[in-house]
Amino acid sequence: MPIRDLRGLTLLAHSLAHEISEYTLDLERQLGRQRYYGSQIADAGITVLAHVACAASLIPPYDLQSRFELRASLRGAIQTLDHLRDLLRHTAHTGDIAPDLHDRIGARIEELMAVVRALSLECDREYHLGVA
Repeated sequence: MPIRDLRGLTLLAHSLAHEISEYTLDLERQLGRQRYYGSQIADAGITVLAHVACAASLIPPYDLQSRFELRASLRGAIQTLDHLRDLLRHTAHTGDIAPDLHDRIGARIEELMAVVRALSLECDREYHLGVA
């Protein structure tokens, strides 16, 4: 896969991660009574954005260290998205969250998970990372 295709995937991943981080900050404000879950959700949203931004800055990896960091960033994004999905499940039953916001975040998580996994597979093929 050409580098520009990998860049396109990272641009899409970054855009989705940015949306997720904004949505999770909105959700944190809505979860007034459940401040614990609200702050954890917001932290996870920001962490996903950080992992994706770090991965985007490392493509193409120029040396062994940057390959290691790229693999760690992609793996971190996947793990944090899983954690965020679990946190959303815990808060889904409360009446504090607007259902449309919850659905938007859930949909974006699934989209970003697919993009990050595709990016991981392509980087594995291209740079022999062994990410997923």
